[in-house]
Amino acid sequence: MKMDFHVTAKTATLNHMADYLKTTGRPTKGLFTCLAKDHEDSTPSMSYNPENGTIHCFGCGMTLDLFNLIGIDNDIYDNTEKLKAAKLLYPDIVDLDANGNPATKDPKSTALNWDSMIKKSSKDGREMLKLEDILEDKNRDNRTPEQIKDDTELFRLCALNCAENPEALHEWTTRGLNVGTVERFKLGYESNYPHFRRVAGATEHHKQGYNAPILTIPYLDLEGAGILRNQSKGIDKKDRYDTRGPKRLYNKTALLNSKEYIFICEGEIDGLSVYESGYDSFLSLGSTANAKQLLRELQNKDIPEKNLIVLLDNDDAGKKAAQEIKEHLTDTAKFFCYVPTGFYPDGVKDINDYLLLNPDGLRQALGRIIAEAQDAKEKEIKERAEQYTKDNSVLSVLDTFKGDLGKPNTTPIYSTGFQYLDHGYLSGGLHGQSLIIIGALSSAGKTTFIQQIADNIAESGKDVILFSLEMSTSELIAKSVSRLTYRIVREKDLDTANAKTVFGILDGAKYSNYSTTEIDLINDAVEYYRQRIAPYMYIVEGMGDVTVIPSENGQTSISEKVEEHIKQTGRRPVVIVDYLQILAPYNARSTDKQNTDKAVLELKRIARDNNIPVIAISSMNRESYNAPITLSSYKESGAVEYSSDVLLGLQFNGQSDKIITKTGKIVRKTVDIEAEKARNPRYMELVLLKNRNGPITDMNIYYDFFPMFGYFEEKGIMRPDIKDEREKEKEDTGEPDGVAIEV
Repeated sequence: MKMDFHVTAKTATLNHMADYLKTTGRPTKGLFTCLAKDHEDSTPSMSYNPENGTIHCFGCGMTLDLFNLIGIDNDIYDNTEKLKAAKLLYPDIVDLDANGNPATKDPKSTALNWDSMIKKSSKDGREMLKLEDILEDKNRDNRTPEQIKDDTELFRLCALNCAENPEALHEWTTRGLNVGTVERFKLGYESNYPHFRRVAGATEHHKQGYNAPILTIPYLDLEGAGILRNQSKGIDKKDRYDTRGPKRLYNKTALLNSKEYIFICEGEIDGLSVYESGYDSFLSLGSTANAKQLLRELQNKDIPEKNLIVLLDNDDAGKKAAQEIKEHLTDTAKFFCYVPTGFYPDGVKDINDYLLLNPDGLRQALGRIIAEAQDAKEKEIKERAEQYTKDNSVLSVLDTFKGDLGKPNTTPIYSTGFQYLDHGYLSGGLHGQSLIIIGALSSAGKTTFIQQIADNIAESGKDVILFSLEMSTSELIAKSVSRLTYRIVREKDLDTANAKTVFGILDGAKYSNYSTTEIDLINDAVEYYRQRIAPYMYIVEGMGDVTVIPSENGQTSISEKVEEHIKQTGRRPVVIVDYLQILAPYNARSTDKQNTDKAVLELKRIARDNNIPVIAISSMNRESYNAPITLSSYKESGAVEYSSDVLLGLQFNGQSDKIITKTGKIVRKTVDIEAEKARNPRYMELVLLKNRNGPITDMNIYYDFFPMFGYFEEKGIMRPDIKDEREKEKEDTGEPDGVAIEV
């Protein structure tokens, strides 16, 4: 019964794909980067489908089953080899025929013990080995102690034969190697060693016995291991080499020496020819198929920096393998790989052939390419440094910067609608790439102040995305409409009693008692909002489920919303977050300070990467409720202080006032907060605590706040209009406002 590869792959994929994804560090939930080489997947678009076990990319359409994924991970292209690799990982994979029934299996086939290939990890207890480690397990030394002893004796006797028998030594000297090289590497020879020859058309177990001479090349770093090279003429290539013990790179200990260069050769005798020419730092692959084993060996952290000079055979396979090694090592700083061109004279097939043809020429050529490699390395280091400087230094953006100078809207500026705030603090308004944080006491009107700024920006025709984590969209619209009713009656010099509060807007039961004037006022305000503000205002509601950056929980992400808005509209919005401390935590196990710091840093990143202003509202420490606002007033203030570009505080008028007593002491006043809240309007002042790119001033900006209608009126940097009122309060009480406290 014949196995059907596709049926087997389908079944194995369904049963094992999820486990394979986990062991290779890929998620089974959510998206990860597409594996297609020609798909630059900047936003991960590949995911696992538990229904059929495959992984699929929604960007390029690639779909992979288990076998093909293993093939991509390990550069395996043949279906049969993919199946073998998969069976090493999952021995329970059964070959199936086209009907899904078990196909006939080789009764002598064996599977590796998966449990024996599991490493213990202090983190999670189980950490799967990579596939290349498992494949390498096939090459482990599975000989019995008796077999190792016999092979050790074989290599010893063959080496002894060369030492005592001139004819045996001649087999090596005719290949250009002198006595010292033969003795150094314990090379051997046996003229009459028993072999088996494959018989055409016969099974693996039907071979024809014969005796033939062999050369022996032991691995000096592993007892009883090495290569037997059959010297018979016309022998099948598969019967030419017989490896005793695990297959390995020849003379790989040279990787650990202190030499700054090492020659990478193809055949063992080629490497020995390099040694014969006076260069002892060499390594032989044994075959171009072992190039990947070299790359795995180079991952050893104990190997010092080296220049790898790759001198494989002068044929298509050797040239291809040399380029593949170079390509894999191109981006590594530890190893420089040099593949010389024009090294071989015409007609020379490998290094040993070169040695036999012209020993002095080979010696000189090897010395020349060491110098060439050093020059090429210095050139590459210089080019890399120049490219790195070009790509990463300020030079990479200086031309663009210079070209943008003087152009309109290079850095967008958004007016807040408050003249003194724009020009006294913000150098013209809110600038792109800036993070502005404002804090205030509870009920001081910070949300109302920022919402009025949001309406002003939208009214000017600029987009605003307001992330409201407490108030609903209808509440926010009602606040805007209420503010507009108050603004309209003041502008038209009408009776302010007709202006409506938020509840007056939302409570439908009141409308039957409203006059025509009041109804018309509400309608005018709503229509004005519809025409001038609503088209540019985007409100995103949240209640503990809004994050700054994407999370695995499917929560609303500020960064994603901003990117989508720019993509869909082509316009860059002002972003407002109300407020910092009730954003969903970045990490549920982190402290409040850590989560707030992370949120602030990511908001700054959003401002910088999208060239937009971001405004965030912050709460204050309870200890600061009856004191002037300072940097330390901000709750969880680490990143608030250091990452913000502009830091503002909104407080009641007089909180920063100081008094000099008759004895000369400087004291500050404490303001009766409850009394200040009872005022209408409330006297507020804006304090500038930090301004990274603008003027620093100790002058506050004063506002009248009408809380009934959510309306702030800017008064400037002086309050002469309330001086008489304050003096009258002093006369009535006989003492200054509040209680004097020593500073």
